[in-house]
Amino acid sequence: MVGYNVITGTDANGEPIRLLNESVLNGTILMILVTCTIASFAAQKGAHNIAAQDISDKEENKKESEHILIPVSNEETVEELVNLSLAIKSPQNKNGLFALKVIDNHHSDEKALKQSRMKDLLRYDLSVSNAIASVVKEREITDLVVGLHKEKDIPAAFLGHIVESVLAESSVSTFIYKPVQPISTVRRHLIIIPELAEKEIGFNQIIFRLRNVTQNTGAATVFYGSEATLNALKKLLAKKSGEASYIEFNDWDDFLIVFRDIKPDD
Repeated sequence: MVGYNVITGTDANGEPIRLLNESVLNGTILMILVTCTIASFAAQKGAHNIAAQDISDKEENKKESEHILIPVSNEETVEELVNLSLAIKSPQNKNGLFALKVIDNHHSDEKALKQSRMKDLLRYDLSVSNAIASVVKEREITDLVVGLHKEKDIPAAFLGHIVESVLAESSVSTFIYKPVQPISTVRRHLIIIPELAEKEIGFNQIIFRLRNVTQNTGAATVFYGSEATLNALKKLLAKKSGEASYIEFNDWDDFLIVFRDIKPDD
């Protein structure tokens, strides 16, 4: 605008001759519009990539300090919950598994007390979910492995009142496990990933845990997801060992078709 307003003289028709003419002024404004628009998108994408890389680095570093908590309530499923936890943990994790037994503050019996003393952690509390959430904070738990409730009918709280209460109070990676057969006998893991899951905080950590399961058990992995999700997975697992295949899936309204090719020991 300064150059446009500087008049250096007049032409033959008496019109002012400007240092910068209208063509230069219009071209400059157009350039500013284009570069500002491109810069906004470039900065947004760059910031997302930096944030994603930072999250990835933090999640990789968590392997050295991963703490896995196993709330123990049903003796029938304890062994399989422990086996899953052993499969989830990284090889560097030597002392990061904690078993928790919660005893009612007012109605504990001697038998339960003796049994619980064989566990790593014992806690008295009126609420099981509150006890678990408190231990998660106190022990800096990174992963929680719990069994699925045994109710025959679908309860009001689909995952069970205790699990849903814990999820509402903490944000650690949570594995809800219903063992049907020993995990060591599973030959293939079918993993269905919701659309846009790759943009969620904690996505990389979950994938690393699943990779540990397949590597520690020797099972193959089949990933189902959208094209964008599968591309993010392939990039994440590019340098990781283990047999994995990827199937594009977008028909979430007919979710059960995923299981049409299920085989024994899947």
